[in-house]
Amino acid sequence: MLLIAYDGECSLCIRRADWLKRQDTQARLMLFPLQHPELVRMAPELAGRSLHGQIHGIDLTTREVFAAGELLDPLLTSLPRWRWLRPLMMFPGLRTWIGRWLLSKI
Repeated sequence: MLLIAYDGECSLCIRRADWLKRQDTQARLMLFPLQHPELVRMAPELAGRSLHGQIHGIDLTTREVFAAGELLDPLLTSLPRWRWLRPLMMFPGLRTWIGRWLLSKI
């Protein structure tokens, strides 16, 4: 399970979160706005971090924290529809292109 923390006051962030919700057909993501009172209880590892300005995530199994582009691999793993892109991520130029392309979809 991957918890995604986004700025609930940012219209672009809200659109990205809505897109992720639509892609999450197997309920593998938990999306929380930064302003949600339960966020720090669910993910105390995020407390004290500067969360505004970029999306953050935490793997609720390993408790590993990801920020912005670091979320690409965990997201592709969590979203079966997009999992086919993972093998391409080992190529640096393709990784950048895939990241930009996927973010343009969000």
